[in-house]
Amino acid sequence: MKTKLLLTLTVIFFLPALGLSQQVVDFETLIVGSQFGPPTYNPGDIIFTQDNISVSVHDFHFDASNKHFGSCEVVNALPDFGDGKIMSVNNINLLFDFTNLGGKSFCRFEYADFGGFENLEINGYQLFIEELTYNAPGNPASGVTLYYSQVYTPQGYLKSSILLYGQIQTLLIGGQEFFLDNIKLPVGGGQLQKFCVDFESLPPGTAFGNPMNSNGDFIFEENFIPVFVRDFYWDAVTTHFGTCQVTNASPDFGTGQVMSINNLNLEFDFGHFGSTNYVKFECADYGGFENFQVNGGPLFIGELGAVSGNPAPGITFYISKISTHFIKSSVMLIGNVNNLLVGGQEFFLDNVCALTQYQVSVDEPAGCMVAPKNFELSQNFPNPFNPETEIRFQVPQSGSIVINIYNILGENICTLVNALYDPGYHSVVWDGKDKFGAAVTSGIYLYKLEAGDFSQTKKMNLLR
Repeated sequence: MKTKLLLTLTVIFFLPALGLSQQVVDFETLIVGSQFGPPTYNPGDIIFTQDNISVSVHDFHFDASNKHFGSCEVVNALPDFGDGKIMSVNNINLLFDFTNLGGKSFCRFEYADFGGFENLEINGYQLFIEELTYNAPGNPASGVTLYYSQVYTPQGYLKSSILLYGQIQTLLIGGQEFFLDNIKLPVGGGQLQKFCVDFESLPPGTAFGNPMNSNGDFIFEENFIPVFVRDFYWDAVTTHFGTCQVTNASPDFGTGQVMSINNLNLEFDFGHFGSTNYVKFECADYGGFENFQVNGGPLFIGELGAVSGNPAPGITFYISKISTHFIKSSVMLIGNVNNLLVGGQEFFLDNVCALTQYQVSVDEPAGCMVAPKNFELSQNFPNPFNPETEIRFQVPQSGSIVINIYNILGENICTLVNALYDPGYHSVVWDGKDKFGAAVTSGIYLYKLEAGDFSQTKKMNLLR
């Protein structure tokens, strides 16, 4: 069982100013109540242009041979969807033309679906006629991947966001009871760095888990990303500690080597990068269900395609699925991902990658990773927990560190840390026991870090 983790890198990082901007069609240039469709407009007519992106109206297809030319109207945002003005779409398609921009490698749009089905066509490639969220095509056009994210609102309708990756020239989208907003394309930005765990550094056949390891053990590090093994949850309280093994990729999933996972979770730590733009991974699901958790948020138990679009504060979940004799998926987490836990029952994993704004500095000599600028105490992981949890903290300078555990009444349960630490990123595990070695009861506990004049306290929840 690990008690402290100190990550040492062979490069120095710095965070450049990116100045990222975007082009967007958000309908804010139009007047609320503006309507487009018959009798004023015909299929193919351009109705307006925003940010050098022309928008035209087109027939909506009920099936391959039956089409209708309905209408769309600019309305105010709904209580839980959109901002400012949005477009209400009824049996009509809108085509967004990006060719004046030279095409784009990324596009995102948001929609709310109140019923019926949708049309989707990318680059004029293949018209999709179906329920978009549940049956979104993973490859809607040659060289383009579609990711979707979904959230059910308190009003009972489905709010979704679509990400398109690839060379995108045109986007045609419409629906029957459908609202659309914020068609966005990023512009500019600095150079980003990608760090991946692709399991190529391990010999084929390398196995982890029961009986080789214990829950929470560090098992290996690849491209500056440490990996740990964790219990797999069959339900909210029943855990199992299975196995994982490095295998060669199958013809229809993965490249080189992949990780085969059976009733086990892998935890990937990205916290030492400081911040990430996104984290992405590929997986193959042959049966059973999965566990998923990001940044210590709620633990998800079920099929990955049903994960909430917002699994943790500031994080958006997107998934792309292709069904063969198994489900092949690519998952993207947009936002600052410090920690990812994922696993399954008959599950394969490959290419767990973090895209970060950090770059190697050409002005500094090679050495260890630059020390943090401030003391910081992170949220424990997992939380809630049983029987143990990991507490991470960062230290900007050498000195004495004390971490105490208290109950909700402020009574000291135990001293977890009282030692000298070097600058860097560290962690310690609390096993849910008091200073006498006795297991404490379920409840809310406080953990407090003290270092000189600095102190910080956070809450954690033990569920027996």
